[in-house]
Amino acid sequence: MVQQQIKKFDQTTLQSLIDAFTAYALVTDRAHNTIAVSQATASARGTEVERLLGDMCFSVADGNGCSAEDCPLLETITTGCASRKELYVAETDSWLMASAYSIPVGAAADDVVYLHLFKDITDEKRVAQELSQTLEQQDALNLMLVSIQAAQTPARVLEVAIDHVLQISWLGIRTSAAGFLLRGQQLHLIVSRNLPSVLEQECAQLPLGQCLCGRVAETGDSIICAHVDERHHTSYSGMVDHGHVVLPLKWQFQILGVLNFYLAAGQELDERRTKFLEAVASIVATALGRLTYQSQLAQSERLSSIGLLAAGVAHEINNPLGLVLTTVEWLAEDLPPILEQCRTLRRQLVEELGAARANMLLSNVDKLGDDALFQDLTQCAKDALEGVQRIRTIVHDLKTFSRPDDEELNTVSLSEVLERAVRLSYNEIKYRARVTRDLQPTPPVRAHEGRLAQVFLNLLINAAHAIEEGNPEGNEILVRVWHHGDEVFAEVKDTGKGIDPADLTYVFEPFFTTKDSGVGTGLGLYISNNIVTSLRGRLDVESTVGRGTRFVVRLPVAEPQAPRPTASPGDKHVIQYRP
Repeated sequence: MVQQQIKKFDQTTLQSLIDAFTAYALVTDRAHNTIAVSQATASARGTEVERLLGDMCFSVADGNGCSAEDCPLLETITTGCASRKELYVAETDSWLMASAYSIPVGAAADDVVYLHLFKDITDEKRVAQELSQTLEQQDALNLMLVSIQAAQTPARVLEVAIDHVLQISWLGIRTSAAGFLLRGQQLHLIVSRNLPSVLEQECAQLPLGQCLCGRVAETGDSIICAHVDERHHTSYSGMVDHGHVVLPLKWQFQILGVLNFYLAAGQELDERRTKFLEAVASIVATALGRLTYQSQLAQSERLSSIGLLAAGVAHEINNPLGLVLTTVEWLAEDLPPILEQCRTLRRQLVEELGAARANMLLSNVDKLGDDALFQDLTQCAKDALEGVQRIRTIVHDLKTFSRPDDEELNTVSLSEVLERAVRLSYNEIKYRARVTRDLQPTPPVRAHEGRLAQVFLNLLINAAHAIEEGNPEGNEILVRVWHHGDEVFAEVKDTGKGIDPADLTYVFEPFFTTKDSGVGTGLGLYISNNIVTSLRGRLDVESTVGRGTRFVVRLPVAEPQAPRPTASPGDKHVIQYRP
């Protein structure tokens, strides 16, 4: 049949015709057998024209990559009309545009050959696909961004992001995911989707460096693995092989948390999917950072409001406090000589009237003969004066919320200030622990005595609150002062419940408290730290859960010394010395 058609149609003319095409061009019969091949086609295939004659058309075009069923020639043979198809060649990961046209070569109905044209459209196809994927990816990110911006809490931000990712079919992510936030030295599981209950318990808190998520939080580098490997510490009964995409949530050089998406075992992510998930992590981190900033701004506003309130309260208290202070000072000054005069009067009555007569006259005023009562009255007057003076100092310290303190620095003995603080806080301590003192002679420091007393009073009350009532002899609060180098140290150490490592980083931040609602404001340690650092000192902390907490105030001695850097109020320190 092929030879008969060649005779009916001049071979030279046919060859000239198809050589004019720059695309792959060939002529076939109804059985897809090649009658003629363009020189460009043979050159592209790396052979000669004659070697391709008689081969099937799709074999000539792509080396058997397509099947006869894919060929557009079938439609053209059936309908007699031109047809066109896009063909995918899996072996070469390429695309061809194939066209077929019927060409009569004789009078009979069967005297027909078919012009077959092929064009490589791989580049065009990929550009179109990339554009479509880019638009699809951008739409997904825009939708996610709108939803995340409406989220009001970190947990909600993580929920929105994870749920959006799991709904995107082209990502190919399994329906399991987890979102963590970093608090101190631990990751806390905030959001999970379709995790086994045992895994939710195991991963509720992850230390830095542990398992894949802990490694990412520690290093800030993503981990993408197609299989469970040695870095995956957590295993459970029934666990099957799987992969992970673990992404850090970075904001302003900080690691805020981690996103963890699960993959099917052996699943690989191409660059497009990887970059999309990295963009998701960036959006989530920015949203979390925004909420953090807003929280800090709200705290600053609250501090400002407290400052105005404190200044007003201090002003209102000052006037009646002045009257009380004057009265108590008069009482503390004049009561001792009056009581001494009463003793003298009693002795004179005994000397002049005799003991019997004097006792009879004094029987109606028997308290005049009670020396213990006189001593108690004198001590009460002294204690009342000291308490009122302390109130005056506290009122003065309230002004630190609204303006810098302008009181002059004086030389202060840390032992004396600490002893006074113990006395004032003893009512909080006595039912919880015994107080052990180790107050060594030390050089003085330059400080505000009242403000230092406020620091120690806060540390002592915190120590007392860390210990349950009922066993004061079984618990201890140690107060110690010593001198080392050019610094003086004051320590308050308790045997209480201790502070969780995850919370230790936050103890000096405003409004952070581990106490029950209504018990603590979260401002005591924040203010204490500010006071100490304003004196060019440091407030250090170390703690062990179940064993107790140790705070150390370190201040430079009052003697002249080389300038030293001033720590910022937010600095947190870990004690690394043992004098």
